[in-house]
Amino acid sequence: MPSVFVSYSHDPANPEHSHDVLGLAASLMRDGLTVYIDQNRSVDEEKIPWPSWMEDKIESADHVLLVCTELYLSKVRQKVPNDLGHGVCREANLIYNALYISKLNTRKFIPVVFTDPERQFIPTPLRDANIFVLDSPWAYMRLLAFLTGQHRLRFPKRGAQLPVIAEGSRADVPSSQRHCQRPFR
Repeated sequence: MPSVFVSYSHDPANPEHSHDVLGLAASLMRDGLTVYIDQNRSVDEEKIPWPSWMEDKIESADHVLLVCTELYLSKVRQKVPNDLGHGVCREANLIYNALYISKLNTRKFIPVVFTDPERQFIPTPLRDANIFVLDSPWAYMRLLAFLTGQHRLRFPKRGAQLPVIAEGSRADVPSSQRHCQRPFR
């Protein structure tokens, strides 16, 4: 199963936000994904310095979810006091560098918001990416399908031999059936 790193901002003024983020991480874990989040580091991971842990997990994760809020964007843009946002700032530098190297040609970094108005807080390089507004169970299932590669339509495999559609001449087909209104089933 895929692995996911969750990048988000701790917001002391909004404790419900941390609850929502941890609920998202727990749901993804319950659905079989490996989730890397600062609140769930193993005992061995606790021995690794934060900067090294973040870099390793962002690099190794199949996807990075950026949970975007006004505070998150302020930290990404380093528009907070110097003593705030070190984790998000470091993650943002790593993410922006990976976006630069890939020439923005990656689906690894996925902006996530919990309400539609929060779209305005998505960092500029990711505003054209697949954005997930997690405001319903259906929206969560859509994100899960994307993360697990189940979001694509599945078409039948091409047959080894072309089927015979009709034998005979055009004159054998009644005129009412010559111009089919619905060419597809």
